[in-house]
Amino acid sequence: MLIGSDGVFDKLSNKEVVKAVFRSIEEDKLEKTVHEQSGKAVEEVIKTALREKSVDNVTAILIVFKSFKQLFKEKLLAAKMTESMLIGDIAGFNKLCKPEH
Repeated sequence: MLIGSDGVFDKLSNKEVVKAVFRSIEEDKLEKTVHEQSGKAVEEVIKTALREKSVDNVTAILIVFKSFKQLFKEKLLAAKMTESMLIGDIAGFNKLCKPEH
């Protein structure tokens, strides 16, 4: 859930805000923790509003629920698996593929 000031929502629709959040979690832009990723998502929303020439106060707060954390973990795991395959780290790849107990 993103709470934003009118500086965000005067220039961006709900759909554009959601797109900005999801742009921040593309595999080539992943951070190490969900907290860092949340901050990056907020930055993306603010930058998008500013690119649209918002002149009002631009403030945003992202409240992260389990589904965002799960999506982040899945994308992070996929990125790590791809990296292991690219560098030929078969042991690392196999370790990533093992189910957690």
